[in-house]
Amino acid sequence: MQTSRDPQAEAIAEQKRNWLDAVYDPLAGADTVAQTIAVAALEGKEWDLFVATQWAPLREGGSREKGNNLTFRGKLKTYRGSRLLSETPLFNQATALCAFYPTSDRPPALAVASGPTVYIYSDSNPPANFVLSPIDLTPLEAEAWNIISASNGSDQVDKSLVEALAEALRELRDGGVVQLSPQSLSLLSLEDAEERAVFAIECVRKPLCVQFQLSSAVVFLSASGLLDTGYSIVAVCRDGSIYYLNSSSCKHIVQLEAHACGLITDHGGVVVGCIDGAVYSYSMEGRKRFKMTMSAPIISMDRFDYPAKGFHGYAVALKNKEFRVYVGKNLIFLICAEDIVTALKFGPYGREPAALIMILQGGGLSIKILKRTADFSAQNSLGGTPKEQEIPIPVPKKTKLYVEQTDRERDSSKEMYQTFIRDLFRLRLHGARDYATLFRHSLNPISSTENVKVKLEINILGLGPVFLIKILIRNIGVTVIPSLILNLVPDPKLHSVKKPIIKLYYIVPGVEYTREAHISCVDDLKTSAGKIDVIISEPESERPVIMARVVVPACRSF
Repeated sequence: MQTSRDPQAEAIAEQKRNWLDAVYDPLAGADTVAQTIAVAALEGKEWDLFVATQWAPLREGGSREKGNNLTFRGKLKTYRGSRLLSETPLFNQATALCAFYPTSDRPPALAVASGPTVYIYSDSNPPANFVLSPIDLTPLEAEAWNIISASNGSDQVDKSLVEALAEALRELRDGGVVQLSPQSLSLLSLEDAEERAVFAIECVRKPLCVQFQLSSAVVFLSASGLLDTGYSIVAVCRDGSIYYLNSSSCKHIVQLEAHACGLITDHGGVVVGCIDGAVYSYSMEGRKRFKMTMSAPIISMDRFDYPAKGFHGYAVALKNKEFRVYVGKNLIFLICAEDIVTALKFGPYGREPAALIMILQGGGLSIKILKRTADFSAQNSLGGTPKEQEIPIPVPKKTKLYVEQTDRERDSSKEMYQTFIRDLFRLRLHGARDYATLFRHSLNPISSTENVKVKLEINILGLGPVFLIKILIRNIGVTVIPSLILNLVPDPKLHSVKKPIIKLYYIVPGVEYTREAHISCVDDLKTSAGKIDVIISEPESERPVIMARVVVPACRSF
């Protein structure tokens, strides 16, 4: 007897077999998102974890109440092994962290994006910073700001001048002719106040090299290659657009079906996690390769590469505390985390070649070490084919009768096709004739007239010679029907109705009305079945609104 597999039990067993728990600190205070964590060996020895904690506006003294003396608390934390190595105060809120190699003969550096400035941290050197050039005001926008500056000489702001400025800037924005500055966009309280541009920065020779203009603000970036020889950048925008950028082109790949919450680039394509709980894979030409629906909403994603064993996959963190590792559509690892994983990073850490770093909800930190004996084979994947599928099906050998039948079908293929087409056309013809008959006689349980929309349900009760017909009438429209006439037309040779005409008044939408009538057999000796027509019509109309034909069963003689 086969027993059903328990995914949670298998995940726990898989976790004990392939992972070692290195660090678990639920009070680490590492409240951050996936874009603001990075792993780098700035000193060239051990790999450290860098976490830029999220900022929160605080009053002096720690209160979160509204006030004028607001300060910000945010730090760049460095973890080495199981301890916190250092904390560096941040001057502004960090939006992204990235480790890169400035040159081939130097240790890596850490880039921290904060507002319009990119700070470069390297070994034993003060941080260098590059400030992006401000957006030039257009003459019309500058004139609008100059007017309010000249008119407002005091400290008190005139409400009418602010309204006039906002109206002038709104006209410039709606006209679509000029690109407003962030100051103007902030005044108009727009959500998408970014410049919608991607910059490629050379931190050694010149501060700015390449600029790409996109359709919306960028939410995810994935870059690879060298700026001098050849590079490629995949950008996901806030409006769901995916762009492929290189030294020669800026190409729109595809428009996502939902907003993105994670981006992974693999060989020849991209893998995107969306807020609809699905993972989409597209080629660089925009062709969808697959769609895979998760069991819970997606929180974070990251690459899961282990070059020592030639493994290249991606990791997905779900809201149900599950951490999954996939190769394409095949599930390789399934881990049950201590809490919801808000950010993750896989790669070397400390002196270990493969470590999984997870930032938990509430600021907790969990680090797991991948065992060197971990099995990445597809046969052991949790999402692969079951073992029963590997057992070959015992297919019988071809008999003489089977071979003769295939020969006859091959010789008569033309006649078989013609017969199939003829039967298909005959089926369509009979269906069209029956539909026309139903439409002509209104033999439809739901009326389709413009003014009256009624649903009809009929039941015949009894064994005879007296039957009870029960009629259920329901107004499926939105207006009240003033009056209708219900007619019962039996076969006069077989049955008679005591009250063949029933009037209905004020049929309210959504209410079910029941009407009953008795049907008697004309001759008790005739036990054959008959038919009765139930017709509903308006008082001054000749055409019925709805009609149904019901079979009255034969009378049972005892």
